[in-house]
Amino acid sequence: MKETIESQNADDYGELLVSVVILGQKFETIADLDEALRIKPDDVNAYLIRGMQRRDFDRQYESAIVDFDEALRIKPDFAEAYYERGLTKRNLGRYESELTSIQ
Repeated sequence: MKETIESQNADDYGELLVSVVILGQKFETIADLDEALRIKPDDVNAYLIRGMQRRDFDRQYESAIVDFDEALRIKPDFAEAYYERGLTKRNLGRYESELTSIQ
C-alpha cells in the first residue's frame, strides 16, 4: 500500500482502507491513513478507521480517543464515532465520562 495517493482518488483509497480494517488485517494502515488525512484533513471516516486501528491492533486507546474526538469535532452527529469512542473508553474503565458526553 505504499502507492502515492492523489487527491482525486482519496475516496477510493478510503474505501480500500475500510476493507482492510473489516478484514481484520493490519498492513501499513496508520501511515496510509495519515497520508489520506494529509490530503483530505476533514475525512471523518479516516479518523474513525485510524482510531479503530489504533485501538484494536495497537492498543493505543488514548490516541484512538483523540481520533474519535476529531471526527466528532468535524461532524458532531457522527454516531459511529460516539459508539467507537464509547467502546474505547470502556476498555479504559471510563464509563461515566462517555455517558456524560453523549447526553
